[in-house]
Amino acid sequence: MKRLITTFLFIGFSVPVLLAQDPTRPSVSRPILSDNTLVDGGPDETMPLYPGCTEVDHQLKKQCAERKMLAYLSKNIKYPLKARRRNITGTVYAKFVVEKDGSLSKFEILQDIGGGCGKEVLRLLKAMPKWEPATQKGKPVRVQFTLPIKFDLK
Repeated sequence: MKRLITTFLFIGFSVPVLLAQDPTRPSVSRPILSDNTLVDGGPDETMPLYPGCTEVDHQLKKQCAERKMLAYLSKNIKYPLKARRRNITGTVYAKFVVEKDGSLSKFEILQDIGGGCGKEVLRLLKAMPKWEPATQKGKPVRVQFTLPIKFDLK
């Protein structure tokens, strides 16, 4: 029987004004098999990455992917007018699945702050390009991914 583990993906980044990573709450990624069981972690496993990086070294590629995802988010996010008028700030936590082909699916808001911020996060996620899928033992696997996006009026 496979042991179940959770793989933590720490995304250490911040984007001025609108979003930033909450350093006290890491993003969590978990590989999922078709029967919804988690897969083992190990040295032959790679986590999904935002596209557009060509670095060979995995750590450099991961850092590049994080920068590109932040650039996408900061360029495309629109602070909802309703949230601005009510001075709503905070972090929206969204969950989605990176499929074997890199497409994103099963979008869900885990924690919303109101004012249309959760809807804005869903809009951003649904418009994202395909990611590089996670792999295990050289084969693509589905991965659940949780992403915090901080809304700040500063």
